[in-house]
Amino acid sequence: MPLCMPCKKQYPFGTVYCPVCGRKLVIGELTAKLTSDQKSLEKTPTLEHAPISQNEFVVGALDSKTSAHARSENQQKQNQPKSRGGLLTAWLILVLLANGLMAFTYLGASYNYAIGVSTPLSNSMPLFLLLIFAIFSVLNVCATIALFKWKKWGFYACCLSSAVAFFANISLGVTLAFAGLFGVLILYLLLRSKWGLLE
Repeated sequence: MPLCMPCKKQYPFGTVYCPVCGRKLVIGELTAKLTSDQKSLEKTPTLEHAPISQNEFVVGALDSKTSAHARSENQQKQNQPKSRGGLLTAWLILVLLANGLMAFTYLGASYNYAIGVSTPLSNSMPLFLLLIFAIFSVLNVCATIALFKWKKWGFYACCLSSAVAFFANISLGVTLAFAGLFGVLILYLLLRSKWGLLE
């Protein structure tokens, strides 16, 4: 315990005036001020200890549950083996073979046209259309391979190729030009349930 210097009597911490001689105690005043400052700091709510309302607690809990659920769904999707199913696999194989054959046919007709050999196909359309059909047949082959590898751009490439073929057939006066769009429609219907698996 500290001493009052004039009367040499001890006094308890936090005392401002000496209980014996009544003089003002400097150390006691400082101690009292520090004690009151400490108490006021303890009463002041900090961000860390601020009370949380029930609504904030519920919203925070829901956010954490939602994010945890989304993370678990993503992990399940990554761990889940991707399955095309028989119909989609058969259709992709058919499209791959048909477009490979068409690419070979149109490239051959373009070559025959360039060297002057007359064939029914090379006589039925100009060279630039033969080349366009050949290029987009090759694009369809690449797009189908991309769909086998679960790439979403493969579907969009098939749509682009079908649109170009549709307008090219119209320019040639083909009456059933819209028939080529059925392939994309069938592909869309087969992919609709698998769309979430595409990357």
